[in-house]
Amino acid sequence: MTIWTLIGVFAASGAVLTVLTRAAKVKGEWLTTFLQHFCGVWFFVSGVVKAIDPTGTAFKMEQYFAEFQSTFEGTWLKSIAGVFPWLSSHSLGFSIFMIVLELLLGVMLILGFRRKLTAWLFFVVLIFFTFLTGFTFLTGYVPTEYNFFQFGKWGRFIKENMRVTDCGCFGDFLKLDPRVSFIKDLFLLIPGIYFLLRWPRMHQIGSRISRGALWLGTLVVSGAFCFYYTFFAEPAVDFRPFREGVNLRVQRAAEFKAKSEQEITHMVLENKENGKVITVANDEYLKVYAAQKDVWKAVDQIKSPLAVPSTKISEFYVYDAEENDLTDDFLNDSNTTLWVLMYKVPGHKAGTTTVTVSDTLTTYDTLMVADPKTPGLKIDSLVPRGTQVVTSEKQVTQWEFDQSWYNRLRTGIDPLVELANKAGIQVFAITPTIDASEQASLQAPLKGQYTFLHADDILLKTIMRSNPGIVVVRNGQIIKKYHFNHLPNESTWSGLLK
Repeated sequence: MTIWTLIGVFAASGAVLTVLTRAAKVKGEWLTTFLQHFCGVWFFVSGVVKAIDPTGTAFKMEQYFAEFQSTFEGTWLKSIAGVFPWLSSHSLGFSIFMIVLELLLGVMLILGFRRKLTAWLFFVVLIFFTFLTGFTFLTGYVPTEYNFFQFGKWGRFIKENMRVTDCGCFGDFLKLDPRVSFIKDLFLLIPGIYFLLRWPRMHQIGSRISRGALWLGTLVVSGAFCFYYTFFAEPAVDFRPFREGVNLRVQRAAEFKAKSEQEITHMVLENKENGKVITVANDEYLKVYAAQKDVWKAVDQIKSPLAVPSTKISEFYVYDAEENDLTDDFLNDSNTTLWVLMYKVPGHKAGTTTVTVSDTLTTYDTLMVADPKTPGLKIDSLVPRGTQVVTSEKQVTQWEFDQSWYNRLRTGIDPLVELANKAGIQVFAITPTIDASEQASLQAPLKGQYTFLHADDILLKTIMRSNPGIVVVRNGQIIKKYHFNHLPNESTWSGLLK
């Protein structure tokens, strides 16, 4: 699926709805009616694919808020920066609000409900979206060591400079290039302005009561749907690369192989004297420009398309407390393994406590004894004389965890881990990097045996929205994923682990 295919679907849907609307003798202009249906379908579909996974949208908003905070802190607008941590702490509620608003606007446009209000809301929401996608795209011109508002430091566009890699306009259903996302929103501003000027000419379907009833029904259903899939379940449809059935080892190897086989097709060169930037074929670069290093500087490469598109699976790495990379061994295990993922461990230091540590010391005497290998030769030998237990006191950091979160782990997931241990299944607890004392406090009250590993928190959020959550893996393949609110019963669990 590409953005152009999607636009074609929206346009075709808009045209069909326009014909049906006109056939029903609803008053309105052909162009205005088409634009209402086209934009309405666009917003409704965009809202639906995000409603499937509201937590993913919340994570994306957290990224934006963090970048906005750091951007404004370096300017005379730093007083604004303080609002972004607050917004980030309410990202789930903000996500639900924006998704429901997008769905409502889609329905309002199609029905012609409250036309003036709809026109203004549509325009304001588009301005907000354009600001987000514009920021995403334009940061590609800003070297990472400079602030966005240092316009004099902007240079040529480099994709790796972008502070947020995609806008999340269609969630994980369709990842759009930031440039395309920005142009898309600029394009939608045209009908947005048109509606502001022509809202009295917008069509209205049905009676005022029926339009209001459909609007209210959309509000209730979409709000309940988003709330459920935010707090009580994994996404209704999994568009992420880590969905059930995917073999991570095979897919990761294929993505790495595709990257290694990419060819450089063009080189981007900059003239050292006048700053002129040109793009030439790689063959031409090697024959002509490579020898002119005093005049031309290579600033970028353009490569052939990937045979296998890269996903977050390419960034899958796990490591131990000493930061040893265990990814290959981890994915090559042919046995069934259990992953308990915790993308965030909500705990805080609660002080220190003194514990008594016991250690057994053995004392030895040195005696001359006969060498068993050489007759007549005596050698020194250490002979144990006695042992004693030595005790000492040690300061240990105590951690306290959010009780509701810890109860999910202790009373929900830990009993399943115990059963897995009894079945000979190895269990990995995968968290972001945490303090050793925090890990010890986390493990101590649990009855199951966990091997703690660590991974990037964004990677863990991509694999599971549930915190904590369970992933059952066999021979590198994801067999099943469980949200903490939808854990299996003992019979189902035992059958799965066989």
